[in-house]
Amino acid sequence: MLFTLSCSNRDLEYVEKVMEGNPVMADSILNTIPVPESLRSLALYSLLKTQIDYKLYRTFNTDSIIRIATDFYGTSRKSYRAAMAWYSLGCVAGEMNDGVTAAGAYQKAISLFPDTLVRYYALAEQNLGNIYVNFGMYDEALTTLQSCRHNAVRLDDSAAIVFCDMNIAQVKLENKDFEGARALFNEIKDFSYTPGTHCGCYFKLAQILIVHDGNYRKALEYIDHVIDSIDSVTDYGAYLSIKADAYCGLGMTDSATYYYNLSLENTSDPYTCCCSYRELAELHSISGNNELARYCTVRANEWADSIIYLDKDMQAFRSMLEQSEMSHQFRIRKLVSVFIPLLAIACIVFLTVYRRRKKAFATEIGKLSSELETQVKTRLKENVGTMEDFCSNYYDCQEQNERIKSQRIKSLVSDTIANITLKENVEKLTFLLNRSYNGIMDRISSCGVSLSENDIAIIMFSIAGCSVRSISVLTGIIVKTVYQKRARILERIGKSDPALKEEIEKLIKSK
Repeated sequence: MLFTLSCSNRDLEYVEKVMEGNPVMADSILNTIPVPESLRSLALYSLLKTQIDYKLYRTFNTDSIIRIATDFYGTSRKSYRAAMAWYSLGCVAGEMNDGVTAAGAYQKAISLFPDTLVRYYALAEQNLGNIYVNFGMYDEALTTLQSCRHNAVRLDDSAAIVFCDMNIAQVKLENKDFEGARALFNEIKDFSYTPGTHCGCYFKLAQILIVHDGNYRKALEYIDHVIDSIDSVTDYGAYLSIKADAYCGLGMTDSATYYYNLSLENTSDPYTCCCSYRELAELHSISGNNELARYCTVRANEWADSIIYLDKDMQAFRSMLEQSEMSHQFRIRKLVSVFIPLLAIACIVFLTVYRRRKKAFATEIGKLSSELETQVKTRLKENVGTMEDFCSNYYDCQEQNERIKSQRIKSLVSDTIANITLKENVEKLTFLLNRSYNGIMDRISSCGVSLSENDIAIIMFSIAGCSVRSISVLTGIIVKTVYQKRARILERIGKSDPALKEEIEKLIKSK
């Protein structure tokens, strides 16, 4: 069992190494590894599974798998795997549009990375900064993105640098720093090979040209360039609305009206819809079409109401995030002020009690050892009758052994069991059961399911009607693990031969 566990750990570590360069290969290897039983291996397995699924663009409907890793690694000490677990939770939450969970997870990941010169440290800052931008938290976004850019420069990651510059320029634009935003957008607009960033820069520059410079013709040139670059499925109503703004600035009201209406057909963004309807209401009012002007005013007010709700959501997000940070800081201060004195008192009490109990324990062992030694020898060397009788006697002896925790008695029980050749009895019983049930183990092997000796014993003893407690004694596996192993074995058989699995389950239930 220990050998199998070490092999599983080596396989998981190998998957971790190849995942960055070849996630498809890592995925195929991970699928061949059984789900580990130990918490440490299961946490790494869950972390790798989530990372691979994210890299292969698979859909996430729950964060329960990566929560296994975050629960195991926690936040108590800096560790690369702990940081990656929280980073991965942030990615999953982001895919599920849970901004609060994603932001909190990225914050934990940033605090847990043992070294800032790590690509994923910069990515955590990058994603957190992007969340701040999307929710209008520009001061927090600027601090986070500048730190991210610093690390991206140290890592020589040009894509991350461009992403940070794009978001920093957006923050500058929101803060009315038009010249600073223009300089950054101009710097990166022709150096990015990502169509979204390329078009985004020209779009923002067009906004600056209209709002700050009044250069409407140049803005039209930029917007036409963007529209020509994007694909047909993109929601480009905002681009058409900016184009209408440019025509409106040039006094070309018919063209402006046309593009405002066209923008409404190509977007559901509340800000774009509200602005387009307001501009249309003004244009219709100027042209004397009061009925259309009233209709557009009503529609603009409806979209304005939805923006108010959206702003409330953003405020709620900021409030929850700030509350989470304050709660975390308060917990740390409370732990420092309360836990350390309590720990000192607990250590003193523990040492005192331990010394007293150790002395009493030694006295008790001296009295009971000889008596229990005789009982164990007598009960296990008597005629045990059926295999169930043997298991019951052994279990009772183990319970007494656990009561006094004597290493001498533990050794005695093990030696006595070895003397009555338990292993030979198990192998012989397994062979006879196979023959009695029409060679059922041979049929399992023929369907391509490879089982270990313990796996064979679990299935055969279950078919024969042995209790799970008896199987635990005969195989040396704890009761809980017997249940788990039997379920996994039946699942593997069911994948290859569902009829055989059903037959085995009926045999087990019939006993």
